[in-house]
Amino acid sequence: MGLFDALTGSASKAATSKGIQALQQAGTDAGTAIYQGRDIAGSYFGDAKNQITGAEGIARGDLTSGAAQAGGLLQQAGAVYNPLVSGGSAAYGKLLNATGANGAAGSAQAATDFRAAPGYEYARDEALGAVQRAAGARGDLAGGNATTDLLRTATGLADQGFQQYINNLSGLQSGYQTGLAGQAGALTGQAGLAASTGNALANTSLTAGQNRAGIEGQLAGTIYDAGRSVGTAGIGVAGKISDTLMQGAKAQEQASANGLGLISNLVGGVANFAGGGGISNLTKLFA
Repeated sequence: MGLFDALTGSASKAATSKGIQALQQAGTDAGTAIYQGRDIAGSYFGDAKNQITGAEGIARGDLTSGAAQAGGLLQQAGAVYNPLVSGGSAAYGKLLNATGANGAAGSAQAATDFRAAPGYEYARDEALGAVQRAAGARGDLAGGNATTDLLRTATGLADQGFQQYINNLSGLQSGYQTGLAGQAGALTGQAGLAASTGNALANTSLTAGQNRAGIEGQLAGTIYDAGRSVGTAGIGVAGKISDTLMQGAKAQEQASANGLGLISNLVGGVANFAGGGGISNLTKLFA
């Protein structure tokens, strides 16, 4: 650096310019580093969201699969009662016919069903045969007494047998009720399973959504913090640049003052030299 550079302020200007350039570069580097950190954090947040989404899919798949298996088992459990329900339903229809609940047509069908019941024909034939044998032993096989006995026996057997037929049908109702209760229980279980599965799926989606929303919030906070950090760094750099400019201005003012003093000394020295001071005054000029 030459003498006149110091006196004119050129060196101060150059130093100030370099200082500003260094500060500007530092600000740029700081902003780049902050944004790179933000981008890296964003990629991690993205990975976290993908993992949450994947876990949600797996959980929903497991719930759906488990519900399907449980539903199949409940259907099998309900099917176990099908024979009771089927047989009980048929017996219940015959019981309504036998009690007259289904009208004349039902009663006629009940009579047909009763006569077709196992053992009825055999019991009737055996009873009537016994009456005929007794009448034959008395020698009254073709008499009125024998006919009356036959009618009384047939009628009594029919009454007794029909009541037993009704009792037998009534006894089947407990099995019918058990079968209906079993099927109703299986259907209730399926309804409960559907409801619980729906709630579990909804909670799974809700939890995953809340977790994703939380990550989005954290990402937004990271972006905000990065922007604020860059702004803070910019403000700091601007302050430093302002300080540097002020210091440079002061240095230039000082250099200008020094230059004016030198000129004054030169003018005075020349005058002294011209006035006869000679070499000694010239020496003072550069003292």
